[in-house]
Amino acid sequence: MRLNGLAVSGLALMGSWACMGTSVPASTLKEPSENTQQTQSPQRHSFAFTQNELQVLKHQAREITVKVMADDNWGSGILIRRQGQRYTVLTNQHVLWIGDRFSVQTSDGKQYTASRDTAAGFGKNDLGILQFTSESTQYPIATLGCSAKLKAGTPVYAAGFPLPLTEASTKGFKFTSGSISLIPPKAFEGGYQIGYSNDIEKGMSGGPVLNRKGELVAVNGMHQEPLWGDPYVFQDGSKPKSSLFKLLSHSSWAIPVETVLRTATLKAMQPSQCQSHIN
Repeated sequence: MRLNGLAVSGLALMGSWACMGTSVPASTLKEPSENTQQTQSPQRHSFAFTQNELQVLKHQAREITVKVMADDNWGSGILIRRQGQRYTVLTNQHVLWIGDRFSVQTSDGKQYTASRDTAAGFGKNDLGILQFTSESTQYPIATLGCSAKLKAGTPVYAAGFPLPLTEASTKGFKFTSGSISLIPPKAFEGGYQIGYSNDIEKGMSGGPVLNRKGELVAVNGMHQEPLWGDPYVFQDGSKPKSSLFKLLSHSSWAIPVETVLRTATLKAMQPSQCQSHIN
């Protein structure tokens, strides 16, 4: 069964999506070997950053990350373009399934009514666009990086707005450190191709994955340890080697920024160093 172009038995309804939440009440990439499974298991690292450097990176992430809301549900999003007073927010398509009327909350706590851009043309990739207007406040936008330069062990930093675990608990913005665990030679359904060790929670879908320079290299979308279904099906219908399943399931998953920029709407934004990697 398929819904909105995604396999319901795989990505579309699987419990591992970092997902929208409901508040409580590329040709150069190589498939990892079995040795990689043993040596590149996800770990938490500080990567020799000082506390001040991490705080600067966290601040950069907070500035470009928005909460995407519809009624009592939410996910995360990224400010990727400003045209005058008009802002473009990148998120996951499954985040936009939470409702029909959206608002976004920016880093200063302000909320703006947002509209969907249905002409973005992401195909079967789990990506979506919202737009809003700010007449009085100017917000920073993400600096785009190049995910084609990532490899296993590269430090990455992910951010978003996780859901509270209980009705009494509260959670705000979350910023996590980790590293690339693996990058398969082709994308899974939904466009997921970046495996990383960061602890991604429900509600963080659509948030940024940054490199050490603070550049956007991927979009959060799927957390570790799927509860049901099989998210590890490539877009051509094939599957990875069974020996990699443990590493796959112990990784969070994101969509490369190059996949985002393949759409005609955003292709002009591609960094010059990534042009040779974008079809």
